[in-house]
Amino acid sequence: MKYNNYLIHNFALLKIDQSLRNIKEIEKSIRYFKIENSSIKKKLYVLNINKLKEIKYTHIYGSKQKEFYMKDNEYFYYGYRGNVIRIKNFKNLKEIDEIQVSENFNVNILFEFIEFLIRINVVEINLMLIHSAAVSYKEAGILFLGWPGCGKTSLTLDLIENGFDFLSEDKVWVSLDKTIYNYPRYIRLNKSNINIFKDKLNFIEKIKLNFSNILSKLLSYSKLTNKSLLANAANRGVFLPKIKIDPLKDDKINIRSKVGLKYTYFINQRNDLSKKDNNQKEDLARIIKKISDFEWNNKMKQIISMHNFLFPNHKWEKEFDNFLKKETEIIESLFGDSKYFILNTPVVQKRKSKQEIIDLKNKLGEAHD
Repeated sequence: MKYNNYLIHNFALLKIDQSLRNIKEIEKSIRYFKIENSSIKKKLYVLNINKLKEIKYTHIYGSKQKEFYMKDNEYFYYGYRGNVIRIKNFKNLKEIDEIQVSENFNVNILFEFIEFLIRINVVEINLMLIHSAAVSYKEAGILFLGWPGCGKTSLTLDLIENGFDFLSEDKVWVSLDKTIYNYPRYIRLNKSNINIFKDKLNFIEKIKLNFSNILSKLLSYSKLTNKSLLANAANRGVFLPKIKIDPLKDDKINIRSKVGLKYTYFINQRNDLSKKDNNQKEDLARIIKKISDFEWNNKMKQIISMHNFLFPNHKWEKEFDNFLKKETEIIESLFGDSKYFILNTPVVQKRKSKQEIIDLKNKLGEAHD
């Protein structure tokens, strides 16, 4: 069996079966870390299930039309829309060193599971994954925290086009010693920001964007908007061109592997930007915990609860609770008493002006000097 190897900052080695049909889609998140081989001992294998029809199970819960859970004497199965991940019946999460996956399994959900298995191991060396964009300027690492859709990607693109180094636009690894480790995945444009980055589109993509905008506008006047499948698809951005900016191929993007954390911003979307709310700051550690729960932990908790139901003698649920406790301790140590800045942005996103970029550079430069 042949594998592609990916070494994530020397603390996790992924070995992914080359026969997986969607391996190119999987690589979009980790191709920066691709290597030939490694001597690292802890490995996580992602294998192809070649003969899914031969799977025999003793219990099934849920519907194969969406999410379902199964078990047999050897494996625990988590299924999504007819495809499954299966894992050997290890009693402890940290023992898992192999994931078997059907070829058409949703890549985003697969990666959430892979990242979780990495997280539950690296938390012991005081390292954690947080939902944040990250750039650096004059050797100072900067985190931009915020809820999904708040404008982290737009801000990151503006900054890296104006002299900032790139680490990630969505999530990064942060250690207890305040080191930010990069996670340079493809930068995706979506319905919230694609119209303000038209310069990133080629001729055909611009035509598709204009068509989508015209269709959405026409449907907004239709009396059937709330009932029309076409209207719902347009609102979800189905007709928008799929734009992925590759930081590895863009000469304008300078990628940093790691940098020390110096500044933390929380992006706050609001309609009225004239109001200041720096005196009404929420505890930063509490914000990070909320976002992590929303983005990853609640989903993993659901899967682990079903595993506990199917295998009551195993210890996944207790191990998961201990992991959350340890991760919370790291968050509190890193951000519990830290000062952070609030960056107010409009609900309807727009690009930063040159003067705004200059002002931010000056602020960071003066503080660094």
